[in-house]
Amino acid sequence: MKHIIHFLKKIVLFVLKEISSFFIKLLLSLALLALVIGSLISYISKENTSEIKQGSYVLLRASSPLSEHIPIPDPLSLKEKHMTFFEVLYALDSIRQDPRIKGVLLNADFLSWNKAQVEEIGTKLQKLQEEGKDLIVTLQEANRANYFLASYAQKIVMPPIHAASSNISPYHYEELYWKSLLDRFGITMNVIPIGDYKSYMENYAHSHMSPEFRENMKRLLEHAYQYSLNLIAENRKIDKSDLESWIENGELMGSSFHTLFEKGMVSKGEYPQRILEKIGEENIISIQEYFSLVKMKNRPKQYLALLTLEGTIEDETLFLDEVEAIQRDNNVKGVILRINSPGGSALVADMMYHAVKKLREKVPVYVSISGTAASGGYYVAVAGEKIFASPLSITGSIGVVSMIPNFSHLREKAEVSVESISKGKYADLYSYLKPLSEENYNRILQGNLGVYKDFLEVVSSNRKIETNFLDQHLAQGRVWLGAEAKEHKLIDELGGLEATIYALEQDKNLGALPILQVSKNDVFGQYLGKYRKFLTFLPMTLQNKIPKDRLWNKPIMYFPYEME
Repeated sequence: MKHIIHFLKKIVLFVLKEISSFFIKLLLSLALLALVIGSLISYISKENTSEIKQGSYVLLRASSPLSEHIPIPDPLSLKEKHMTFFEVLYALDSIRQDPRIKGVLLNADFLSWNKAQVEEIGTKLQKLQEEGKDLIVTLQEANRANYFLASYAQKIVMPPIHAASSNISPYHYEELYWKSLLDRFGITMNVIPIGDYKSYMENYAHSHMSPEFRENMKRLLEHAYQYSLNLIAENRKIDKSDLESWIENGELMGSSFHTLFEKGMVSKGEYPQRILEKIGEENIISIQEYFSLVKMKNRPKQYLALLTLEGTIEDETLFLDEVEAIQRDNNVKGVILRINSPGGSALVADMMYHAVKKLREKVPVYVSISGTAASGGYYVAVAGEKIFASPLSITGSIGVVSMIPNFSHLREKAEVSVESISKGKYADLYSYLKPLSEENYNRILQGNLGVYKDFLEVVSSNRKIETNFLDQHLAQGRVWLGAEAKEHKLIDELGGLEATIYALEQDKNLGALPILQVSKNDVFGQYLGKYRKFLTFLPMTLQNKIPKDRLWNKPIMYFPYEME
């Protein structure tokens, strides 16, 4: 009897423990949910109480990333809200017409913007300066990227010490090649490209850089360097040959403020804090605060829609939802599709392409390329009526590649056996656990050739370029800068986002319509999704962390490389 009572006691305690645990978790979940909802409501509804004083300066930090798409707001984050590129252009336009604003203070350190964004913002800042606004750029370390931005200003200020360094060089690009290391572990990466210049993943399949990739990158880097030289020389009124000599002879590498000042590349030596003290911190407002005060408050009756495609192309849902929203809105009179994407899934890119083509049946669609619209990104771009790109935008990369990893040798080294059950030819086509046979390789190759043929036909029909010429001279993975792409008729005009908007308004006689940036982000749903692991007490598995299975084994259109 005693044992029975003890057993029943344990059962009761266990039940009570589980019930209490459940309610504790429930209360914690509800508390966190209440915090999230409260923060979100506060974030959405709070009124900005800042005011703009006469003689104010707007602070713009180049270290603050500029997304093309509207980011998901995060009320719990203590970090400064990131703006979109369009919002910064809007704010700079407002500054130009705002008599309360005396000037702009630009901190160019830790530059996070792409080259197309840098050039368009730099040009806009230069116009502000020409119209009487003060523009002060502060630098602690100068490199070619941030000095390219700084050169638009007449006043470039650095601390007058040797620790304020200069590291301006023509270019330096390096890539790690992993094949020998992978071989040592018994791992083989089977890369199946269509196009001699389609270089994505070659550093896993080969031990050395291919001649085609080297040729591609060297041409891109040299053209970008020469363009930067010309622009810096023009902006700073420096003889180009002198500037080129200083850079290529290494005079601006490992040097300091004093060298830049002597050569007229910096206006004066002064500490940033001293500048803030002179202006008065009470007279400085961040561009985020300024935008929140001047942005359009009411939805216009008629407008141009700014649709964005940003990042790796792997999921069509959000983009197609936003296209559908535009389709349903009769107030939209035209669309600017802004693309900043290295590509991704060939299938998803095609779905996006057809969505844009359908949208064109209702309204005109012009495309603006940001930093990159390469491979799958370019595939989507050709759906537009006209394509604009900045001179340093990266585009092209018309080609296809698949990658099939093979771990059979690693498995053998580890003395792990594998047993399989399959039926039908090619059932094991994408197996990671056995070597890729020649027959299976050719099967995948044929599939990729079909995708490549579709890519050529899409570009040929939209850009009016003969298919064989396109294949032999412009495609096969070749990558082009915007200026080159215009010469080859892969784009229509050189220009940034504002040039694209202006052309659409002029070509279609639309007048100066307001611009509305499209976003179908389910803010509340995605915000909760971000904290789902805390609310549901689910373990974070590898599958949760890497939801990119749509890119594995499949034909992809991708060019993920960046250039300094």
